[in-house]
Amino acid sequence: MKIRVFEMDYSVPCCGYGFYERRQKLKKEYEHLSRKDIGKMKRENKNLELSEERIVPLFVFMGDTTVSIFNRYE
Repeated sequence: MKIRVFEMDYSVPCCGYGFYERRQKLKKEYEHLSRKDIGKMKRENKNLELSEERIVPLFVFMGDTTVSIFNRYE
């Protein structure tokens, strides 16, 4: 799990928190393939990297702030 702290816009100093999970997902260029085709590719080339790490947001708590933070953070 990854936790990120965000500076918020408010009349007093405050912050928000984002909770993220790292997941291994099939690379986009292979998503159209069937499980059978993916298995065949993996057997033919043991060094082939079919997956990549993706950071998936689980929960973000921002409290009282303005919409400007959406332009500041991804």
